[in-house]
Amino acid sequence: MNKNEGFSTVELLVALLISSIIVTAIGSMLSFNIKSFKHSRETIDVQYESQIAMNQLTSLLSEATYIESVVVFDGAFETTYDLSNLDTLLDKNEIISLSFHSDFLEGTSYVDKLYTLNFDKANNIISNTIESESYELARNVTGFWIAPINGSMKSANLFEITLEFDNNGKTLSLVQQVKMRNKER
Repeated sequence: MNKNEGFSTVELLVALLISSIIVTAIGSMLSFNIKSFKHSRETIDVQYESQIAMNQLTSLLSEATYIESVVVFDGAFETTYDLSNLDTLLDKNEIISLSFHSDFLEGTSYVDKLYTLNFDKANNIISNTIESESYELARNVTGFWIAPINGSMKSANLFEITLEFDNNGKTLSLVQQVKMRNKER
């Protein structure tokens, strides 16, 4: 046997086959880990955004002095309830719009401001309008409910807020109770 012969074709093919199996396995593992990381990151982003939105809603409603009107969607129709002269107990229907007043500190005195929370179901966005200025609270929202806990929408000062978010095809639900600390009416 001559020592300068090198590798045979069969030996090279076997080495190439083993190398390609190892590279494919490593590539598959890497691809799986990247997809898993991306999915986890998207889930964390939705959870983070949903918690921020819930915190903002809770903060806004806890400072409210009274709720003026509610627009609800019962699956077929939108109905507006003017709560200034209607004391009604609403079922847990989806909220389309909620208008409420809150005292806002300007300088040394408080000024009454009208806030309106709007749920754009077509675009899955909740926005807040203060007077005429509007800003987005959250995206990927699939449901928005507010239900009184201790009375009607007009007389209650304790409410349960429910937000639902789309989390990669799964529903993420957040439920929180909020007390209107400055309730006047």
